[in-house]
Amino acid sequence: MLLISFCNERFVPEFVLGLLDPETSAFRWVDLQFSSDVKGAAGLASRNGYVYVGIQSQSPGPRLHIYDEVTLELAAAYDFRHIQDVHSMVFRDDHTLVAVSTGTDELYEMKLKSPTEIEEEQLLWRLPGTFAELGDQCHMNSVAFTSHGLTMTWCRSAGISASLPPSGGGVMAVESGQVIADGLISPHSLLEVEDALYVCADPGRVVKVGSGEAEIGGFARGLCELDGYLIAGSSGERTRSRSTDRMTKVTDFDEFALLGAWVSKIDPADMSVVETFSLKALGNEIYDLLPVASDFNATYAIDRDPYAERAMRLEYHLHALEA
Repeated sequence: MLLISFCNERFVPEFVLGLLDPETSAFRWVDLQFSSDVKGAAGLASRNGYVYVGIQSQSPGPRLHIYDEVTLELAAAYDFRHIQDVHSMVFRDDHTLVAVSTGTDELYEMKLKSPTEIEEEQLLWRLPGTFAELGDQCHMNSVAFTSHGLTMTWCRSAGISASLPPSGGGVMAVESGQVIADGLISPHSLLEVEDALYVCADPGRVVKVGSGEAEIGGFARGLCELDGYLIAGSSGERTRSRSTDRMTKVTDFDEFALLGAWVSKIDPADMSVVETFSLKALGNEIYDLLPVASDFNATYAIDRDPYAERAMRLEYHLHALEA
């Protein structure tokens, strides 16, 4: 099974986490069981039978949901104390979870007392030349443990940080400061498989660092490995820019639905796309993908309901009024 998180959801906050069966293309929503003030879901991680989901929320702020991996029952929720605009997460070991605080260009680590008990997060690293009080300056967004050690991606520099190349985004080893790749547009979702580094980048591609790429279309974000294949997410154009707050003019519902999301299955041998799973008219913006051992028929896996499609249509009508 493949767990999918959807971010920046304006109208249907209860639908930000979904379960895709790649064998049948069937899709179900996951009941969050705690949807208060949810604006979306971001980074995903799993360990010792539990799934950890970064939840976007404005009040009181982002939080962490911990679910039983098989049943998808909510086991715990933790309000972040310092992390702002949580993005990707990765486990260092059974007792240490590392998360990206994109809103401050920092990495935090959390010690687990148990799989469902987390101590207050502690600052692990801040991108040199950035200042937490200035907010998101370089849009550091994903983190992974690779053959280079702890490794991260950033989207922009524009001379902000002297430790980064002067323009574009890229990949950097945290401990050494080595820039592994640069000149990328909006890199996200760093992944290493058999010593090869992969990263999603714009426009709509999965880059194998140093040796090729796959064209998947849309805005590429969300990447994992499943059964020997790369699985990558794509999202259509945003209806509202997060940076400018401007609306995208869309006058037809079918056109609007095409702005939705899809998932591509890629053969890493030649970076060819071998299969595509459409999620259009369901989620709009994929953030992360995670292979899980979840029960597709679990109580908290919600069968696709016409309500989701009705909500999408309602979003279109409200969008048309605002545009």
